[in-house]
Amino acid sequence: LVLPAYDYQETGAQDLLFTPVFSASAATKMLLQFEIAYARYPGNNEESLSVYIIDDCNLSVQQATRIYYRKGSDLASAPDNNSSFVPGDQQWRRESLVLNAYAGKPNLRLAFVFRNAFGNNLYLDRVRVLTGEITDIRIAEVSEPSVAVCPGTVKPKLRLVNAGTVPVSGLSILKGVSKALGETTNIPLTLEPGNEAFVDITAMNIPEGPAQIWFEATTVETDINPDD
Repeated sequence: LVLPAYDYQETGAQDLLFTPVFSASAATKMLLQFEIAYARYPGNNEESLSVYIIDDCNLSVQQATRIYYRKGSDLASAPDNNSSFVPGDQQWRRESLVLNAYAGKPNLRLAFVFRNAFGNNLYLDRVRVLTGEITDIRIAEVSEPSVAVCPGTVKPKLRLVNAGTVPVSGLSILKGVSKALGETTNIPLTLEPGNEAFVDITAMNIPEGPAQIWFEATTVETDINPDD
């Protein structure tokens, strides 16, 4: 699905996409996942995407609960683009929203609401609702070190997000430089569904010249998305 805001001159207009009504009456845990691609038109920070969940089978977002909101640069998954944006393979972002509070309820539906500001195109794909015990630990950010560092010892810091429906413990971070064999740091942490935490990783040595630092988060449970 594409919302072609690059050619959409009605600033302030809202486009709504409703899912069919579905039942989660047999579920005990539930997760919404979707993929998004968006680039701002330079200087335009007013376009936004909201997601609402409706549990009384009506068509009014005014009576719904907003479970997701991103705007402008926070919404973007790619650099600013002053032409009509078409995403490349690496310019998509997967979003995961824990909906455990709605598990067990019938007659649910979701509403995606895009607010236009005559900016640039937004794409949605792979919208799905998953039920059951889902493990999905994600490295959302490498806050340290920066992209360019001097050779020597660095102490990495990562932002981890539990994008699944169950608490995650028994975490390990495998880290390495370029193609060298990685080392493992065990993280004494239990992360609840939908929560995030910054964790410090044991120091590593950065050699002179170009080098790629890599990290991989693992758990004792099977991760639904092991590549992130």
